[in-house]
Amino acid sequence: MVRLRNRLVVVAETRVGDPAELDRIRTAIAAASSTLLDAAPDDIVLAPPHSVLKTSSGKIRRVATRQRYEGG
Repeated sequence: MVRLRNRLVVVAETRVGDPAELDRIRTAIAAASSTLLDAAPDDIVLAPPHSVLKTSSGKIRRVATRQRYEGG
């Protein structure tokens, strides 16, 4: 998850291509976010594998991911 100027954006990687399954995943993410954070995400991005940038130790590069999101 990445917070952008008081916005909650969830970026999740998936190999799923079926539109109905992607909708189910988005619904599940929105429900989990509402339950855990008491806030619905402003945007949910389902990206292909290896789209979320990581450090060499495997941690998410949040700033770089936010910049990629903001850039489209």
